[in-house]
Amino acid sequence: MGSSADLAASGLGREVLLPYYERSWAPILQAVASTMEEQDLYVLSAMDGVELPVGTSPPPAPAQRSDPTTYFFVVYGLAFEALATSAGESSSYHSETGVSVPMVALTALKSLVEQRFSGNVLLEGPIFDELCTLFYRLAMTAPPVAQAKMVLVLSSLAKSHAVALAKGAIA
Repeated sequence: MGSSADLAASGLGREVLLPYYERSWAPILQAVASTMEEQDLYVLSAMDGVELPVGTSPPPAPAQRSDPTTYFFVVYGLAFEALATSAGESSSYHSETGVSVPMVALTALKSLVEQRFSGNVLLEGPIFDELCTLFYRLAMTAPPVAQAKMVLVLSSLAKSHAVALAKGAIA
């Protein structure tokens, strides 16, 4: 009896939950990206996995951090995957939800590359190489509006990690 219940729950998840998640992750990423872009201090606490009591203001953001926030890789992975799978597809720039998934992903990356979210993790060799490869691919295949947004992401990365990049700190 237990295995048939598991099978039914698995089918329910595939039929009901999967389509829901497929439709909703891009608007959720858009909400997170716009909140990060506004430099809301609450989003930094949320990215660190800190639940603030009602009426409590978040602590000030650290000037320098070496480790990424707790949920950095979750949001970074969504943004990276969205760009990697839809970089050259013009249809993905006008999805059925009205959300331009690559543009939302680039907006999220613009904030995520800042040291307040990423720490120094983006300067590690393999991660830096993958990011450079993704941006090279975008530069070759994405529409001009996405390429312009990509330049803003690279500018944000360079500004945030200027000292480490000047020292040649890419591992």
